[in-house]
Amino acid sequence: MTPILIPGHGGKINGVYQTYGKRSPKHMKQLGFNKTYYEGVGNRWIVNRIKEIMDRYEMPYYEVATGPEDMGLQKRVNEINKIYAKDPNVYSLEIHSNAGGGTGVEGYTTVGETASDEICEVFLADLENRFPTLTHRHEKHDSDRDKERNFYVIRNTKSPAILLEWLFMDNSEDLIKLWDYQWIDRFAQQLVKTIGKLQKQ
Repeated sequence: MTPILIPGHGGKINGVYQTYGKRSPKHMKQLGFNKTYYEGVGNRWIVNRIKEIMDRYEMPYYEVATGPEDMGLQKRVNEINKIYAKDPNVYSLEIHSNAGGGTGVEGYTTVGETASDEICEVFLADLENRFPTLTHRHEKHDSDRDKERNFYVIRNTKSPAILLEWLFMDNSEDLIKLWDYQWIDRFAQQLVKTIGKLQKQ
């Protein structure tokens, strides 16, 4: 299977962040962070690193919303569905970072049993093996690792679709990792390994 790589939210255009909110809180500066972490920018750091690695190994992928504009949700869905119409052997992989007072990693699919569940389980299991010291936030009521929510993009795409939340921008320890190129690279490298595993299926 071939991934459709999607960074959540927008980037920057002429130094201006394109998404309202979706950044580290102001109080994080009091903890010694003299810059603001913009989630959409960080999501693009990760996706761009994934693409660089995949290009080196000539691994196929599609991409949606990788420019700096904050592409609307319905437009994202339309672009994903266009790709799926041409190549049904795809899944969408949307990258985010989290907030809300927690820590660690979690993955989302839609409510109910779908083809997305199996794909998400592979990613989350591999991440848990690669990063055992991080908190891995699983759903409590069933046996697999994904959380089930009907987020707009993953609900309305015709392809299987997962959304990964990588660390919390309002947690000081996680924020250090979100800024750190080595952590960005380690996360991207692991995702590429899982993508390669799925491409062989």
